[in-house]
Amino acid sequence: MGRFQSKIVFATFAGLIGALLVRGGFSDERDAAEKAKGAKAGRVEESSDAAARDIPRVSVEVARDQAMLLHEVYLSTLDVIHHRYFHAEKTVIPARAMEDIFKDMQRTSHIKARWIAVNLKPMGVDHEPKSDFEKHSVRKIKGGERTVEAIDGGYYRRTVAIPLTGKCIACHDAFREAESPSSKFAGLVISVPVRHGETLPAGKDTSGTAGRPSR
Repeated sequence: MGRFQSKIVFATFAGLIGALLVRGGFSDERDAAEKAKGAKAGRVEESSDAAARDIPRVSVEVARDQAMLLHEVYLSTLDVIHHRYFHAEKTVIPARAMEDIFKDMQRTSHIKARWIAVNLKPMGVDHEPKSDFEKHSVRKIKGGERTVEAIDGGYYRRTVAIPLTGKCIACHDAFREAESPSSKFAGLVISVPVRHGETLPAGKDTSGTAGRPSR
């Protein structure tokens, strides 16, 4: 699958994503940010920190809603790509094609997403867990958690475990690690910018939520 087909899949789910962003208050936050930018017209940004401050930020409740919907959208998209477009060696691996969608979403909404390896060898260095939160997520998923969340560096971060089954194992398991009895997982990390001082609400545990099996 090339970038054009990735765009088609992205467009299919864009309305659903947009509906949540508007419902959750993202549009209001963006409007406020745009007004603030207009008041500063003509001022040249002096550093990347200044640019980061202009990112529209939401409450952690809104961020959680956005992340939960995006996880469903991205995993549904992954399933669609597998079933409709992916034919073994003839096309780009679906997870790789999805990265074009992640880039589009980050550019338009500042919401970040990326794959991480959990208990199989990464298919590329880009999928190595890098941040403390990602490494923490890997440990938690290996220990049985299926959703991990935290407030970190100005973002609400949420990792969902993605079971690797069927054809996924054939691609990911080059070293036959899947013959071990433990289940195999990847992770999808979504990061939504939140307002300063936000904390996770108490008493709302989503750790039992499992990712959609990829095929």
